[in-house]
Amino acid sequence: MGDDRYRGSLPPGRLDVRRVRDANCEDYCRSIVTSVQFHPISPLLLVSGLDKSVRVFRVDGTDNPKLAGIHFGDLPVRTAKFTRGGTEIVAAGERKFFYQYDLASGATQKIKSLSSKEEKHLRKFAASHDGEQLAFLGDNGRVYLVTSRSKQETGFVK
Repeated sequence: MGDDRYRGSLPPGRLDVRRVRDANCEDYCRSIVTSVQFHPISPLLLVSGLDKSVRVFRVDGTDNPKLAGIHFGDLPVRTAKFTRGGTEIVAAGERKFFYQYDLASGATQKIKSLSSKEEKHLRKFAASHDGEQLAFLGDNGRVYLVTSRSKQETGFVK
């Protein structure tokens, strides 16, 4: 324990591995999986794909039940992430808009383009550690900064 060489890593020795049931076995993606993310607090797993769906599973290693399935009829999902401390999901793809999904209420909201500049798509984004800020990769090297609460652009970098 006192050896700093192993702090934050597995101790040397034997590692027991056991095969468990697939996390998304209750509802597999019907296309390419594009995002996988664990919830920041709860034992939940988000899986999204080009089948225009985001699925949320409770990961228990035994049953892994599906808790939510969100289908976006007009958005093949390229990136999906838990945001705002894990209370919502943001999904984006090859479109000028993106979606937010509130986990508590089940409400979905379509967010139109971010700025006066016409972007071809908002398919890739990253969330800050706390999920309060989003950074969308735009065209021509622009990165749009967006607040997770209001979904309003606060600026951009190039």
